[in-house]
Amino acid sequence: MNRSITIATPCFDESESLPVYFQRITDVRAKMMDAGWVVEHLLIDDGSRDNTAEMLDTYARKHPNVRVIRHPHNFGYGGAIKTALALSKTDWVVFVDADTNYDQRLILKLIERIGPEIDIINVSILAPGGAAGYPWYRLVLSSIASTIYRVLLPRLTRGIYTMTCGFRVYRREVVPKIFPNADDFVATSEILVRALQHRLRILEFPATNSRREQGVSKMRGLRVSLRHLSLTTKALTGMLAPPAAVETHLQRIGFHTT
Repeated sequence: MNRSITIATPCFDESESLPVYFQRITDVRAKMMDAGWVVEHLLIDDGSRDNTAEMLDTYARKHPNVRVIRHPHNFGYGGAIKTALALSKTDWVVFVDADTNYDQRLILKLIERIGPEIDIINVSILAPGGAAGYPWYRLVLSSIASTIYRVLLPRLTRGIYTMTCGFRVYRREVVPKIFPNADDFVATSEILVRALQHRLRILEFPATNSRREQGVSKMRGLRVSLRHLSLTTKALTGMLAPPAAVETHLQRIGFHTT
């Protein structure tokens, strides 16, 4: 089995969360390399207004195989995901946030499930065996969004409980099929809708998250819910646009591959 992987983390004003993140992810990287993985680390500064960029640069200077990409301005959570998907060169990509909603050390359990029969591993608090530890209103938002997809697209989403989580593992070769158009939090759902349409092999991984200890969430509930409804309607009516072009996104962020 191919054993190279990129750990990708979008960051926007995460200076309060980064010390804990750095501690945990350094431990994860060491254990993965001990297990024979080739590990790259991609940190996306999505136009932060605090000292996130400086903290990322300092960490990168002290650790091997760490790359910091800085957006010229805030593109959104989905924009940061697109940047990481576009620039990753390893066999696999695992996305994990910098905050403490999920313990980054869960990556060690996720990679145990990687195999030739898997294209995507989807972390799920709503799947049997999962649980939510963050505030009730965040659980309601996640549940409503995932329910929209399951009710309006029942055949497509059969067996999938969570459509919105960003904590996932992707086989990199499927990226052109699932590359999203959305720049906001809806990008994670768009990716999964595209994956389901292509009948990619998705494993749901039940997990428990927790209350965020530092910083604040950047998600805006009503706006995101309406965007989920719009995406579902487009998928239902066959009006979902083709995947975005990787090169076009790289041009948008001012990154040149030549």
